[in-house]
Order: sequence, then C-alpha cells, then structure tokens
Amino acid sequence: MNTQDPASNPFLDPIHGPPRLPSSESCCAIRVGSLVGFGISGRRACAALRVLQPLRILAVSLSLSLSFCLGLDHTVQGQVPAALGSATNAVTIPSGPPRTFTLSEALQQVESGHPGLKEARRLADAIAWDGSQAGRLPNPELVFITEGAAAQPSAQRQADYFGGIAQTLPLGARLTRARQLAARERDVALREAELRLWELQTELRREYANVWYFQEAQKLQDQHVAAATRTVELMEQRFNQGDISGLELAQAKLVFQSTLSIARDLQVERGQSRRALNQALGQALSEPYEVVLPQPSATTWDLAHVEVLVETHPVLEAARAGVGTAHAQQQLVRANQYPDVQVEALYRREAVARADSLDVGIRLPLPLWQNQRGKLRAAAARVEAAEAHVEQVRNDVEQALFGARERHSRWLDEWERATSVNRPEARAMTDQLESRLAAGDIRLTEFLLLRRDIIQLELRELVIRRELEWAVAELEPMAMQHK
Repeated sequence: MNTQDPASNPFLDPIHGPPRLPSSESCCAIRVGSLVGFGISGRRACAALRVLQPLRILAVSLSLSLSFCLGLDHTVQGQVPAALGSATNAVTIPSGPPRTFTLSEALQQVESGHPGLKEARRLADAIAWDGSQAGRLPNPELVFITEGAAAQPSAQRQADYFGGIAQTLPLGARLTRARQLAARERDVALREAELRLWELQTELRREYANVWYFQEAQKLQDQHVAAATRTVELMEQRFNQGDISGLELAQAKLVFQSTLSIARDLQVERGQSRRALNQALGQALSEPYEVVLPQPSATTWDLAHVEVLVETHPVLEAARAGVGTAHAQQQLVRANQYPDVQVEALYRREAVARADSLDVGIRLPLPLWQNQRGKLRAAAARVEAAEAHVEQVRNDVEQALFGARERHSRWLDEWERATSVNRPEARAMTDQLESRLAAGDIRLTEFLLLRRDIIQLELRELVIRRELEWAVAELEPMAMQHK
C-alpha cells in the first residue's frame, strides 16, 4: 500500500500530505549569497530555512488523524479521564492558567530585543563611525635630521640640523570620493539592518502559526482522548450484554492504546514547535502560554499593491544599495590614479657657516608600475555585476510575492468555505454518529470510517488556517511598512 496516497491511506493530510514545519524557501530564493560582493553580508543567508524529514512528517500526520478516530464529543480542554492512568502523564499540559501571547507582542519583542537585530544595528553604527574618518587629510609628519655628526662629542658642534613638517596632500577628488563611498557603505549597513528585521518578522510569523497549529491539534487531542475512554467503556457494556463480538471490543481497545502512544508524539511535536518559536523570538518563554491567531482579513492584495511591495522590498533595496556602493568604489579607484604629493618645509642650521635657512620641497611618486588599469577594469565589472544582480533579485522577489498572493487568495477561499460549510456539517455528523452508536444502530467499523471523514474536515480547517497565515507572513511585514 502506498502510504503517501490519500486514497489508500485516509489518515494523510487531506490537502497536500502531512503537516510540515514552516520553511523559508521563498526567503532563501530572494536572499542570495551574491549580495556579499556588493556590501551585503551573507552570514545570515536564510537562517530560517528548516526542512522537516519525511518520516517525521508522516508520523505527525498519522498521529493527528489516528488519535481522533475514537472521539465522540467535545470536552473541556485539560480534562483527562482517570481511566487513562499514568499513560497520560506525557501529554499533561503545564499547570497554572496560561497567559495569552499575542502576535503583536511577539513582533514587538523581536524588534526591541532580538540579538540578531541588535547585531545588525550595532554593525551599522560601527560602519557609520568608521565612515566619519573618511575624507580627512592624513596626519602631518614631524621631521628632525642631523647630518655630519662626528663620533666624538667635541665635534658635534660641526653637525647640520634639519627640523620641520611634512604633509601629504592627495590630488584630485580622492577625499570627496572617499566620503561618498563611506556614505554608501553606511546606507548598505542600514539596509542590511532593515533586511534582517524583515527576515525575523517573517520567520516569527511562520513559527507562531506553527505553534498555533500544534496547540489547536493538542486541544482536539485532549477532547478525543476523553471521548475515546467513554467509547471503550460503552463497547465493554455492549459486549457484556452480548450486542457486539469480542473482535470489535479488541479493535476498540487496540485503537485506544494507539491513541495514547500517538498523543505522546504529538506532545513532543508541540514542544519542538515552541522551541522553534523561542529561537525566532531570540529568548525563551518558560511560563505557560497560548497563542492566538487573529481572524483572517477578507481583503486581498491587488496586483498594483503587490507591485509596490516588490519595488520596496528590503532585499531589493539592499541590492540597489550595493549598486551604489559599487559605483562609489569605481569613482574612488579613478581618483586613486592621481598620486599623493608630499610637501615638506624644513628649517636648516649649518654649524660650519653658522647660517640658518628654510628649505621647501615636494615629493611626487611616478606611476610607472602601478597604473590602476587592472583595478579600473575590476571596478567596472563589479558595477555591471551589481546591476545584473538587482534584476535577478527583482525577479526572485516578484516570484515570491506574487506566489504568496496567489496562495493567500486560495487559502482564504478555502477558509471561508471550511468555516461556513464544513464546520457545521462536521458537527451535525458528529451528533448523529454519537446517537446511532449509543443506540447500537451502527457498528464500530462503520463508525470509524465515518469518523475518519470528520477528522479530515477538522484537520483540514487547521491546516488551511496555518497555510493562510504562512502566506500572510510573506506579505504583511511588507504591507505594515506602507500603512
């Protein structure tokens, strides 16, 4: 049997397979390493990229589906029947009322205290202070020379003494070009900090949605574990009355034990998602908390607005800043073709003639071996590469944002249909199944098959909401900057 085929395996994700942890493939596609050559650091290229192993994905999907198969009704979260005993210790929710940890609070914590963002901002400050020294004249040199000094102390009166100052003066516009380059590098550093903030916001929204997904799945798990206990008790009563066979009772107990084992796996997945959220926040949240996703907005992004988001995307802005830096470097290389002139003014004291004089001179290097031609060609090539890189980044950003827009529109339609049609149908079907099973009008095997359809509707609603939030994560951090 093909376990990846929904037709042969009813416990797989009804949309596109088992649930997966968030990835940053779209972010990685538009944040490429060639930014390094244009002043953009590549040390943090797509730190949020994490791909879950297929076996682990399948195990999570099976756990979420199979664990719901015996649920009959909805109970209060956290109430675990005593019949489960010590087997439920692994899935017990921490004691104490959990506080609500909102998405806006999480975004604020990232912007105010994430170590990665602090690092980017402090590096921008360091580059700004380094740039404040650019365009200044070199320090003058103090010169003191003794000529003709004899080895005997009595003859030192015959020595000649020189004392003065030497100053190096760059010719051309070298100092101006150096100041312009420093300003461009400072702009690149600021763009890098903005880009890092966008990365952290996108990663946080993904991890937040993933925590919500496992949190809600855990709530469903608690409800159906309690209901599964009552199902087993009901089947035992019917077996004692002779209404069902021992095979059906054994099947109910077997699925019940599988539910307990899978519940532990779900709790582990929930803990892993919370650790990933702590990493995205840059700090650990040890107290009990619950996350709440806001209701999705019914509005969609039109094409014109997405085009504006593309042109103002932090990745594209950083690439454009890299072009400005490449041009400034080219201008500085051209200015370096002119040599530095050293002007000297020396006071001379001649001991023999007992005469004083003032010597003035210049030193001018001859550009015979270092003519800067190779550096000029290299600088021109870097400018062309930076401009080509901007076009490549623009294509990647367009593909990512327009793809996010299409996914958002699709999942928004799915969400509206799931909440307005599927959810009421699932609740009505659950009520009918409960009454029919209690009355003995339906066998356990038939009940499990029908319950599987209800499970798929419940899981589908959770997956749709998470997918919708992942699509919003790529668009909304950008849209928030234009409100």
